[in-house]
Parts: sequence; structure tokens; C-alpha cells
Amino acid sequence: QLLEQSNPNTSELQRITDSICKISSDNDKADFLIAHQRDLLTDAVRSSYFRSVNSIHSDSDRRRLLIHLLETESNDPETARLVALSAKEMNSDSDKADVLLALPSSTSGKTGCAMLTAARNIQSDSDKARVLHDTAFVESVECRDAYFAVANLLNSDSDRAAVLQNLLTHASLTPETYREIAKSAKGINSDNDKANVLSTEAVRYSEAPLFEAADTIQSANDHARVLKAVVDQTPSPAALLEAVKSASNIPDDNEKAEVLLAIAKRSNDPAVRSALQQACEKINSDNDYRRVASAIFQHSDNATVAR
Repeated sequence: QLLEQSNPNTSELQRITDSICKISSDNDKADFLIAHQRDLLTDAVRSSYFRSVNSIHSDSDRRRLLIHLLETESNDPETARLVALSAKEMNSDSDKADVLLALPSSTSGKTGCAMLTAARNIQSDSDKARVLHDTAFVESVECRDAYFAVANLLNSDSDRAAVLQNLLTHASLTPETYREIAKSAKGINSDNDKANVLSTEAVRYSEAPLFEAADTIQSANDHARVLKAVVDQTPSPAALLEAVKSASNIPDDNEKAEVLLAIAKRSNDPAVRSALQQACEKINSDNDYRRVASAIFQHSDNATVAR
């Protein structure tokens, strides 16, 4: 009856939104909030409106209401933020993910971070990955931390690798983001999936965290291909020194030799060549030793290739 009055005041609107919570049927509650959204979703009583929304226990009913609000209030960032916070409390991973993915693609700032915080509560790796994959990445400390807090909860190697690979397609990532990608990749158990991520990242990034992640790869072939991806970019002498150090940990002589040969062909830096000589001594295979030693010393007047 109050809504039938012309221009109910804020106090009356507050009474209405408070009373909605008492409606026993979630379906009826959602229908009422949708039907009277124009009257009740105002700046003055927005918080009360969402208290009524959050009193809906049925995930399907809350989902349809929240998505309706996003479709009709797409230009209101505060509504989007409150929708993300409401979705956080939903039990169904699928319904929660559907709501988060319905948030405007331009979502940023507090709303984007709230959405990522909500995604942490999703138990399903596939739904969690779906949100991360389809969400616009925002380069800010708060949102980056929130993004990787979710990514690092992914237990599925393929899902985590896919999320990180998708992120690497973004242009203009900061060094801090590349560092977090390498750290997240380090937690992938599959050598192949881990190497795929690191090899892609190596095109743009060759700092210590990448090599630390590469050193956790057990497969000699996968470890070597990450290092070769680094060397192919002709990085700084400092990065090549890291690559030599990492290559020394490869157990297979042939794979180790291939990486060291690639580095020897790329750099004449004295420090790099000195490191190559030391790494060469760790090769047990006489044939592989001679291949690398020849490449290192081929331009030296004091070349001595033993074995």
C-alpha cells in the first residue's frame, strides 16, 4: 500500500525494504524486488534493498535477481559492486560464476576487486577458472593480489595453466604481474603445463622468478625448452647467467648441452662464457662435453678441449 502512494519518503521506503525480508517464499521475494526495483533501488535505501536481496536463500532465485539488476542497472558501479558482494555468499558455484561473469566488462576498481574476492569462494576449479578467464584484468595492486589469490587456489594444472596463458595474451602487463605469473606457474605440478606457461612468459620476461619456477621442472626436455625460449629472445647477460645456472640443474646431458650451446652461440660476454665453462664441467657425456667446449672456446687462442 505504501508503494501505491505518490512519492513515498525515505523512511517509508526503509520500512518497505525491511519488511521484504520477512517474505517466506524466495521466489515471491525475488519477484517483488524485481517488480518494484524502480521504486526501491534508490541511493537513499540501496543498502536496505540489498539486505533484502541477501535474505534470498535460493541460489537460483538470487541469481536471476542479481543478473536482472546487472542488465537494468549496468551503468551504476555501486550496484555492480553490491551485486558482486551478494554473489560471494551464494552456495552454487555455477550460479555464482554466472553472476560474476554478467558483471560489466568495464568493471574496475572496487567492483572488480569485489568480484575477484567473491570468486575465491567458488569451490569448483572449472567455474573459478571460467571467472578469471572471462574477467577483464585490472592492473592495480589490490586487484592483482585478488586475481592471483584466486588463481593460486586452482588445483587443476590444466585450469591454472589456461588462466595464466590467457593472462599472458594481455598487452602491457607490469613486471609485478609477470612475477606473480611465474610464482603461480611454479605451483603447477604438470611439467608440460608449467613449461608451456613459462615458455610463453619468457618472450617478455626473464627475471629470477621465472628461473626459480623452471628449476622445479623435473622433465629435462621441458626444463630445457623453457630455457631455450629465454635464450631465443637474446636477453641481457644477467638473464643468460641465470639460464646457465638453471641449465646446470638439468639431469640429462644432451638437454643440458643443447641449452649451453644455444647460450654460447648468443653471447660473447666474458662473465657468461666463464659460467658456461663451469657448467660444461658438469656434463658427464664425453661427446656432449666436447660439443659445448668447442662452442665455448672456438674463438679463443687458448682453446683446450679435453676428453
